[in-house]
Amino acid sequence: MPKKKINILGTEYKIVHYKKHNFQENADGECFIYDKKIKIRKASKMLSDECNEHEKRERYKEVLRHEITHSILFESGMSEYSRDENLVEWIAIKFPKLLELFKKVNAL
Repeated sequence: MPKKKINILGTEYKIVHYKKHNFQENADGECFIYDKKIKIRKASKMLSDECNEHEKRERYKEVLRHEITHSILFESGMSEYSRDENLVEWIAIKFPKLLELFKKVNAL
């Protein structure tokens, strides 16, 4: 299980990739805010076998953004929002488009 450390607003989190893990139902990743750990499936284990590598990689990136967003909101002192799956999912899905928009208008 490869581990990677990332700094989330001054707090170190570990990203751990699992081949097998008892994730919550319909989840490809989980954020453990008190353990400071993000557990995520390998990209190759995401989606169905009919999906191609590109689709699996895109799903992996979306799940990783989703779990990181949980930790960002928690570390920002917004613990109630960090549990709001609709908000977290919206940010994870829309962030690439928001980033591109901000770059386009030189707002970074």
